[in-house]
Amino acid sequence: MTLTSWINWARLRGSRRPRTKPKRSTLPLRLTQLEDRSLPATFLWINAGGGDFASGTNWRDQAGNTGVPGAGDDALILNAGINVTSSGATTVRNLTSKANLQITGGTLTADAANLLGLTTISGGALVLNKTSTASEVDLTGGSLGGIGPLRVTDEMTWTGGTLAGGLQILDEATLEINGAAVKAINGGTLINDGTVQWLGDGDLEFRSGASVRNLGVFEDLTADNTLLLASGSATFFNIGKYRKSTGTTDVGIRFDNTGALWVDGSSTFKLNGEIAQIEFGGLRAGTWYVGSGCTLNFVGETATSNSAAVTLGGLGATISGLNVSSNSGSFTLAGGANFTNNTFFYNSGNIRIGPASTFTVEDYSQSSSGALTFEIAGRPGSGFFGKLQSTDSSSLNGMLQLRLVDGADTQEADAYSLLTSTTLSGSFSSAVQDRFGTTTVFSVA
Repeated sequence: MTLTSWINWARLRGSRRPRTKPKRSTLPLRLTQLEDRSLPATFLWINAGGGDFASGTNWRDQAGNTGVPGAGDDALILNAGINVTSSGATTVRNLTSKANLQITGGTLTADAANLLGLTTISGGALVLNKTSTASEVDLTGGSLGGIGPLRVTDEMTWTGGTLAGGLQILDEATLEINGAAVKAINGGTLINDGTVQWLGDGDLEFRSGASVRNLGVFEDLTADNTLLLASGSATFFNIGKYRKSTGTTDVGIRFDNTGALWVDGSSTFKLNGEIAQIEFGGLRAGTWYVGSGCTLNFVGETATSNSAAVTLGGLGATISGLNVSSNSGSFTLAGGANFTNNTFFYNSGNIRIGPASTFTVEDYSQSSSGALTFEIAGRPGSGFFGKLQSTDSSSLNGMLQLRLVDGADTQEADAYSLLTSTTLSGSFSSAVQDRFGTTTVFSVA
């Protein structure tokens, strides 16, 4: 090889690209969070003499370790009749207690609870985040909170403090609201399927969307109290029976009555807030009963038509704000109650006029779907029979019903002036009369 050839060979060799090692392939690292498979501990109360809920020496878990149950643990107090006090901040998963549980301060929180002894809340808070049950509850201060609801199976007394969560009084259970202190419902909901008795001088204060849903019986026995709106909006839903039987109650929140409102015992019930059943000047639904000497006051509202069930049940019974000129529901006068509207009245529903009661209008007109019932309890001279007085004209149609009250003292050929009118047109399309066996008691002249 000549020198020139060697130089050319060296140049070619030096121009070759260096060999590289093949790259290693890499896989991305992916971390997956595994489900927590740790089991909650179960702590059993071991102090037969009662004591502090937050004391570790009072508890032992299933492994024999002492300590206070935590947020993921279940707590069992199976000693009936002892007193267990909570005044600190403690959270457990599930709480089952046969003891008398006393909340005096701090916050005791449970996802769910089954409280079989007496539960007393005098300070601090009991917070229940899921459906829970309690046999007996005494709320004197502090608060009952959490979504809950706490379902009371036997009885509850509420003399002070705040309802800040869900509370349900079950069927056959009772809630007594008593005492001079104001009781507040702060964004919470009280559901009553049993019986509530409201006594004492303390008002019920509603805050931030609070509500009551009464599906049972709500007995208002207060002398001069208020359902007070403190902030936000609030509604009292009466689906069962609300009975006011003494004194005066002022309602400052929205009142929604699809059940029965019963005002008797010489009492007064003032609806100062919105009345859900009054729309476009009409009373649309619900049962409204006012007894002798009692007043139901629609403050700031006027109903000129009725498709609800209204009863004036005694002498002096008054519904202020009810100036009805048409009826497609039921309208009853009983016990000597009277009604006067001094204008035209159109009836396509049912009107019942009881003994010694008088229904007075200027013009009376009844459609084919209307029914007019007179009740008779005595002889013509006694005045114990219903009367309709039209000071101008009457146009008749629909049904006439005559009913003899049990025990009425009447004789054959007795004649009653039931409907009086200056001018009369039309006629009833049918008449329903009481009978004794096959004998007609009345005949229509």
